[in-house]
Amino acid sequence: MKRIYHDAIFYPREEHTLREMTALPHSEVKAKAIIVPHQDLRRAYNLYCEAFSRIKHAKRLIILSPLHSEVLLKDEGKFLFEGEPGTITTPLGEVRISHLGLDISEHYAEEEYAPELLLPYIASSFESVETYIVYSAAKSAEESKKLSRLISKWNNEHTVFIISSNLTGRMDKETMMESRAQGVALIESGAHLMDLYRKGRISICGSAIIDALNRAITGNWHLIGLNQRDESTGHGAFYKELI
Repeated sequence: MKRIYHDAIFYPREEHTLREMTALPHSEVKAKAIIVPHQDLRRAYNLYCEAFSRIKHAKRLIILSPLHSEVLLKDEGKFLFEGEPGTITTPLGEVRISHLGLDISEHYAEEEYAPELLLPYIASSFESVETYIVYSAAKSAEESKKLSRLISKWNNEHTVFIISSNLTGRMDKETMMESRAQGVALIESGAHLMDLYRKGRISICGSAIIDALNRAITGNWHLIGLNQRDESTGHGAFYKELI
């Protein structure tokens, strides 16, 4: 990602407003990984603050974001991408985006707004931390396993992983509430999500990423909270505690 694309659309660009929305509460919990939703920060910032407050002493943040559309024709056969590395100027300061060695395509950085929602929190509280953004189009168990091997390679004691994923797709409220509760139970249980996702029994968009991280990093997911204002899509935040 070489610049921001979605300010004033999915989050405000006014510095004073963002400062209020990114003020982190105190937490004693130390997370190895967090899951946060992709939703307009005006509606979800409390979940983000609670999740980011659990990140302690990180020197590297690796963001793992699902792609929500098909890959470009030129990228057929590939499923992992990064945007262009460099320093991004946000309303709250600069964030340095580094490169893990994956295929670079800025197109996916322009298309997917989810990682950009994280940048105000990183600029505000983790400005000296090296940041990486990975876009994943994994759709099979085999691709999830390949991602898992990479996560194991990238992982060290100073690295925290951030997964962007909603708990449901768009649906009527009653069905969404049932699907959201099911998604919470499945994530907390450590169940394999990819098969359920492929069969259409769940719509957790980050299923392949969550499965990949679960293979690479032990420990249970714990629910931080749900967005009680959800109407058509389920949103929640989780953390996997540092062991």
